[in-house]
Amino acid sequence: MRKLLITLFLLISCGKVDVEVWYSLGEIHDYHFKRVINKVWKNFGFGIVLKSFSSQEEMDESLRVRQPDLALVYPQTLKNLIKSGKLMEFVEKEELPNYCGRYCYPMFKSLLGFYVSEELAKQVGFPTRFKIQDLLNLQSDYIVLGVYPSATFYTGLIFVFLSEGKDTLNACISSYEFLKGLSRKGYVRIYPNPRIAQNDMVTYKIVSIVGTSAYKPYIEREGIRLKFVPLINSKGEEVYFLSGPDFVVFRDADLRLAKRFINILGRAIEKDTIWENFGYIPLEKLKGLKHLYSDVNWDIDRKKLREMSIRALNPKDSIPNDSIPLLCKEALNI
Repeated sequence: MRKLLITLFLLISCGKVDVEVWYSLGEIHDYHFKRVINKVWKNFGFGIVLKSFSSQEEMDESLRVRQPDLALVYPQTLKNLIKSGKLMEFVEKEELPNYCGRYCYPMFKSLLGFYVSEELAKQVGFPTRFKIQDLLNLQSDYIVLGVYPSATFYTGLIFVFLSEGKDTLNACISSYEFLKGLSRKGYVRIYPNPRIAQNDMVTYKIVSIVGTSAYKPYIEREGIRLKFVPLINSKGEEVYFLSGPDFVVFRDADLRLAKRFINILGRAIEKDTIWENFGYIPLEKLKGLKHLYSDVNWDIDRKKLREMSIRALNPKDSIPNDSIPLLCKEALNI
């Protein structure tokens, strides 16, 4: 097992019991997560032990051996933990509709959408706000849009079509057809992964790429000015596909201390403008939004969705039309 990135810092509180919190964030978010906690640690009244992992997969390995008091986990891990019975129901009521019940606290979430380089967009006439379907009808002599195989993007497209009134199966089929249509456009570049797409964006080789809002600080630190555009359906309505981790509490934790930690940190995050500018939106700003979607409660086979995405974006390996509904049913368990 790879070496864990452990023991970032220990906040000591006069001999009182410590609360252990595990998480995995990118380097910029990691730094500012600790910064926010450091600003309010005196308010906790107990010690905080933070353990950082280089990836969710690395944390999952440790979770199989033992559990901390709290953890910040991503959707697939959250689903597995709920099924395992290792989590405590700790919130009084579900904070977001049809999310994770009382098992998690979505303190902050990122959104799926598109990044647009405002400088390049102005030069080549690329729109800085657009409906999803508009991307199939751009008029451009340049390669302006970058996409890559992604179960997350495929799921986001399904939610866009659901918001327009389609049923789940037809939303999945329409998403495949949309991706297939994009792959045939001369102004679209298909990347093997998001990292290469991001590199092309910071070197001004592409105008827009798909991604979650949490990518923002990692691209902008290279000096490029970006605008983030959420998914927009054919009615002109914004569609919010939530991404990113949530707090969970394990069964052996002190529930009183866990709730105090989450309440104090949640208020600090809500007031911290830097955190939101880095692509994570506080919970209170998400409540009440129309077309708010998540796959936390949906037993999706992400591997199969990604495979469909790969084939949709590869003109040489398209799925036969009569096979698409069957594959959609298998991937979405419908």
